[in-house]
Amino acid sequence: MSNKILLLASGFLGSSILEHLKKLNCKPFVGVYGERAIRRRKDDLLKHSNFFQIWEINSNFADNVNNVDFDQFDYIITADWTKDFFQNCQKHLPSEIYHIHPSLLPLYRGYGAVSHQFMRGVCISGISVYKDNGIIDAGDIVFQQKIRLALEDTPVSFLTKCAFFAAD
Repeated sequence: MSNKILLLASGFLGSSILEHLKKLNCKPFVGVYGERAIRRRKDDLLKHSNFFQIWEINSNFADNVNNVDFDQFDYIITADWTKDFFQNCQKHLPSEIYHIHPSLLPLYRGYGAVSHQFMRGVCISGISVYKDNGIIDAGDIVFQQKIRLALEDTPVSFLTKCAFFAAD
């Protein structure tokens, strides 16, 4: 029996993860930001709708999170997603919620993690997957992969490397 996974994806990282998941023929159910996502590369995510079942979530998170039957999923994984999305959820959530973060936590927490690493000239970064514990960018780390950053690397090339490991 395969696990049912809900991937909440946004931005370049989310779109890149979907590219890699396609190559692996892995089809999680995917949630993307709705109307407010236009700023967050919504079109890049929706172009995958011929391969993935995609649910567009509007900006009223409280309504959305309380109208979804999360019991149908064994795992929820977020990539470049609002990490306090579940904070006001009154429904039962799977105990397995994981967040993908583009740094070697506990270093470079927060939404500016990639920018801060490049501004500081970090040579070795990575990707972390951690279990949700209600605190943003904190929780038990279940996977980390170091990624060496070369002089020619950019935030886009770094996130592409992160996506490869996240999809795997």
